[in-house]
Amino acid sequence: MDFELNEDQAGIRDGLEQLIGSLDTTPPLHGELASWSQRLDDTVAEAGFLGIAREEGFGLLDAALVVERLARLGISCEAAASALVAPRLIEDPALRPVALASAIDAPARFLSMARALLVDQGEDALRVEVTPDAVEPVETLFAYPYGRLKDPASLPSRKLAGQGPLLRRRWRIAIAVESAGLMQSALDTVVEHVKSRMA
Repeated sequence: MDFELNEDQAGIRDGLEQLIGSLDTTPPLHGELASWSQRLDDTVAEAGFLGIAREEGFGLLDAALVVERLARLGISCEAAASALVAPRLIEDPALRPVALASAIDAPARFLSMARALLVDQGEDALRVEVTPDAVEPVETLFAYPYGRLKDPASLPSRKLAGQGPLLRRRWRIAIAVESAGLMQSALDTVVEHVKSRMA
């Protein structure tokens, strides 16, 4: 099996590295687990990296390369749902950030800044258009911003018939790819610490 990146994938990697190098990606101070970066989110979206799976000749693997690399940063943006889940469930790529939830009234990661919420409803999925004033922040111990819809029934929504299984498959892929990036970041941090510590 060939694990080398092809020419297009190497181009994506190099372009993303150049973009990341132009931003301040300093990890948060002690006591903070993660730090949301609106600038990172806007920059990678405007550069087209989060819509790569929508482009002719590209697909999920290319999007996964982007999400995995962004997950390794010490700051966070909403990449996984936009890049890996939304392309098959949300027609308008500008309708992001995207939050994912298992129930319409459940707290969801990134919902505080989301423009769309995808809800798993078993056999079906539900797409809800979100505005900032429709969300209340939720305090959690998790390392990302969370929110909950104040009045879900008041928001425009669309049932995506038969799309529940697709949503769950893509969501699992997104979790796996983000986890790989986070674990690589943790390993890199430990290795650097061990190499530089004084005996």
